[in-house]
Amino acid sequence: MLTYAEENFREVLPAISEVVSFTEDITGKQVTVWCIDKENTNPYRLFEKMGSPQCPDKEQLAILRNEGALKPVVSYVADGSTLQPLQLTANCVYFVTVE
Repeated sequence: MLTYAEENFREVLPAISEVVSFTEDITGKQVTVWCIDKENTNPYRLFEKMGSPQCPDKEQLAILRNEGALKPVVSYVADGSTLQPLQLTANCVYFVTVE
């Protein structure tokens, strides 16, 4: 798990690219990456984009629930001991599994 946040969660941090390396070779193992940030798995941002309806209808609630479900952003087979670079943005959380 990786996080990138300012102490009070302001959004003033610049985006950075982070490379994660393992001490052992993970070639051939399945890597799955999940992310919560401004663009991924963020029902609050979507709610704002919808105009922050005071009483969301059933369709809007279904869309928000779907957005809130944690979904992988990438999945691939590793070809070494280093993951593909992760693009960290302000207040993001990444969860990575290697199986």
